[in-house]
Amino acid sequence: RSSDGLKTGFGILKWSNGIIFKGYFKKGQINGWGIIIYLNQDSFRGEFYDDKANGFGNYIYHNGKTQVGFWINDIFSGIGYEYNGNEYYYGVFKNGEKNGIGTFKIDRQVVYEGEWKSNNYNGIGINYEKDGNIYRGHWSNNCKNGFGESISPGGLKYIGYFKNDQKDGFGFYYILKHTYFIGNWENGKLNGVVKCLIGKDSNYGIYEKGKNDKMLTLKEYLNKNKNRKKDRSRSEERRVGK
Repeated sequence: RSSDGLKTGFGILKWSNGIIFKGYFKKGQINGWGIIIYLNQDSFRGEFYDDKANGFGNYIYHNGKTQVGFWINDIFSGIGYEYNGNEYYYGVFKNGEKNGIGTFKIDRQVVYEGEWKSNNYNGIGINYEKDGNIYRGHWSNNCKNGFGESISPGGLKYIGYFKNDQKDGFGFYYILKHTYFIGNWENGKLNGVVKCLIGKDSNYGIYEKGKNDKMLTLKEYLNKNKNRKKDRSRSEERRVGK
């Protein structure tokens, strides 16, 4: 203790709720390097200022999850890393959450690189999927939302708009080097008038909503709708006749 009776220097403090601190004090407050062990066996080792974690340190949860980096008033904030089992994140934290630019890995393989907000993919980033697909573009709450580019291992490529992980809006779909479709997507499927280019040749067709098995020529589409109208008319006549 100092001359004024306040704790100063190295010491051990145990609270009535079972929490234990081992480290340095200054004028009655925790100040300097120390270790605090909580009742659930979580622990923090690092720098303290005015009774709170302030500065560099690492927090180890009882389940093995670990956070290493900088702390401001007991909150994990700034550059740091977090690992839990086979998952690893390195980047910016704010208010204890992933916020800013960061890289996420599973089994040492990069899964996502880009912007984060509230622990979710938010902003611009690159996602490397298990099946080999690569997506570069905009994200919102862990979903592809906005403009982006998706490339499959086989070379298929889509450049356009997404909504909730599905192609949705105007886009280009490349099948081969000189073969691609230009059109509008809805819920992951082509919908409406589509332009198809094969080499130097191009033609237009129509995909009916929710059906991607065949592109109809304009003539086929008009005949199909004409036949539908006839069928509806006959059905109506039979109903009235009854």
